[in-house]
Amino acid sequence: MSFLNKIFSRQKILYSTVAYIVATVIVIIIIFPHGGKFIYEYKAGSPWKYENLIAKNSFPINKQPSEIKHEKDSIYKNYTQYYIYDFKAKEDAINNFTVDFDIKAQEIIFSDSVKSLNKKFVQSSLNALKKEIIFLINEMYNGGIVESVYNDQINNNQNISIIKNKIVEKHSNSTLLTQKDAYYKINELFNNFRIESNIPTPEIQIEKYTKPNIIFDKKTTDNEISQQISQISPARGMVQAGEAVIYKGELITPEKFRILESYRQEFLIRGNNSFTKYGLFLGEFILFSMFIGILFLYIYFFNNEILKSNRQILFILVIMMLPITMFAFFLKYKILNIYLIPEIILPIITVTFYKPRLALVHHTITLFIISFFVENSFEYIVVQFIAGFAAISWLTELNSRSQILKTTLITFLSYIISYTAFTLIHSGQLYEIDIQVFVWFAANSVFVLMAYPLIYLFERIFGFISDVTLIELSNSNKPLLRQLAEKAPGTFQHSVQVANIAEAAVREIGGNSLLVRTGALYHDIGKLKNPAFFTENQLSGKNPHDNIDPLLSAEIILNHITYGVEIAKKYNIPKEIIDFIVTHQGTGKVSWFLNSYRQKHPDAEINDELFRYPGPKPYSKETAVLLMCDSLEAASRSLKDHSREAIDTLVENIVNYKFSEKQFDNADLTFNEITKVKAVIKEKLKNIYHTRIEYPK
Repeated sequence: MSFLNKIFSRQKILYSTVAYIVATVIVIIIIFPHGGKFIYEYKAGSPWKYENLIAKNSFPINKQPSEIKHEKDSIYKNYTQYYIYDFKAKEDAINNFTVDFDIKAQEIIFSDSVKSLNKKFVQSSLNALKKEIIFLINEMYNGGIVESVYNDQINNNQNISIIKNKIVEKHSNSTLLTQKDAYYKINELFNNFRIESNIPTPEIQIEKYTKPNIIFDKKTTDNEISQQISQISPARGMVQAGEAVIYKGELITPEKFRILESYRQEFLIRGNNSFTKYGLFLGEFILFSMFIGILFLYIYFFNNEILKSNRQILFILVIMMLPITMFAFFLKYKILNIYLIPEIILPIITVTFYKPRLALVHHTITLFIISFFVENSFEYIVVQFIAGFAAISWLTELNSRSQILKTTLITFLSYIISYTAFTLIHSGQLYEIDIQVFVWFAANSVFVLMAYPLIYLFERIFGFISDVTLIELSNSNKPLLRQLAEKAPGTFQHSVQVANIAEAAVREIGGNSLLVRTGALYHDIGKLKNPAFFTENQLSGKNPHDNIDPLLSAEIILNHITYGVEIAKKYNIPKEIIDFIVTHQGTGKVSWFLNSYRQKHPDAEINDELFRYPGPKPYSKETAVLLMCDSLEAASRSLKDHSREAIDTLVENIVNYKFSEKQFDNADLTFNEITKVKAVIKEKLKNIYHTRIEYPK
């Protein structure tokens, strides 16, 4: 039956894994832009390394963006301006001027300032001025007064088009005046008259009689510009079907590069017909499924515990989709440069929660998927792989914030060194390096700092625990540990000793030493409930167990596991640490109290389960090592002889006993690893109890 359950559980894992892979691949295909993959990679200045490329279909040679921009700039510089002629403006200006001038002239004639003058002479002079100004207004309007927008829309050497009664007339701008120019001309007449005749001039608003009669027609002008731009041809020449695009070994000149780019664009456009889309979808589905399938195969063979947890599988896929989604967004909207995207965050987050090898494989598979959609994919993969490898190597254990800062610098250096190497390979000249790309690399590296808050975010969302959190928890000033040191000092000292021994032992077998150290510091916090009932805290020599029944004593001892879990949850201790609390005794028995109970109740039927810890048994290297170290550190305190032989015997006996009790059945410990752990524990205990010299009194 157990065999059938095992088969069924494996099938369940297989089905869920396949479902995750299929769902992820479909999402990737949906979010990325559609179109075939152009299989050739090339760069201007390099030789064509493939076979002769022959055009299967005719295609136009597209102009460079700079050429099209130049043509557009030329249109914007030399386009025709359109204006509407206002026939009524001149008539309104002359009529308004005449009325206003006559009123003000009469006021001057009958004013006190001209009493000494001949009024007929004044009136005659003012009438002459009026005629002169009317003549000037007429001349200016005939030449054209253009509205003020003219200054911004037309240069001095440009002809314009004026629309009169729906008829367009070409007009030189040499005769045109601005409203400001017209104002100065009229004002000049007034000033000259005042100086020459010594007669006051009427105070009127000159700008009322200089309103433009040439009105800028923005709509018609914009339509003309749009029409000219739409007539710009995106192509310059054609390559006919069957014609050679480029020969093997031929140098890719700027002209050849333009032809190749045109061929690639034509290839992608032709790949978007309905029949090809289905084939493209199928090809992408197969390829991406293989990529993600390889990742899951690696997990199955080397980290198969991940496949047993939907939470962990989802985490692996979510952080993979994070950079993939960013790339899809950048490619769709063509935002800046792809090297600006901090893909390097992915391996940094992965290595924080898993082993470096998994982080590297995860990083590499993601690069393969992304590179399918980017140009120069080989260069992209190599540059990002080197940077990712450097970051993973540096962050094997993330135990300080400064490591993230140093990783930023290492990532940047990796980027510029690898990119420089590629530039030298392609062109052989350092001056060919695009400095702008270095700016993207710098920004990318700075974005690595986002990894720190993201690590915290993923910890909370997926219930993981990072090395930084473990370091914070292992600080003896944390409230719970400080409380343990004050209320149960013996237990605290025992926990510190166990932490030191377990950390060294786990490091020897390649486990998470920081995790086991933190777990060891918290494994006995349940003893805060009744500290005096545990021997390490009985400093006065009084043992409260002497006055109660062994069954009750056993219950108090066993309950320190339950109390420990309750206290840990109250202080929001992560589940990974609580696992050490519930497994550090496995399903072992409190033999001392069981034997005492048998002695006091020789005729009673005894249920051994009342004297057994609830478990579960240790399930990992770290929890199994803690069980050994906890038992051995406590047992070593009862030794009267701390010689090397006595400690060796103690370690062998207790580990063998735990092994016979099947306490390590669920842990992934090999015999070789158990041997290494025992050797470390022996050495540590010998160092603790080493013989000291006797100092003179």
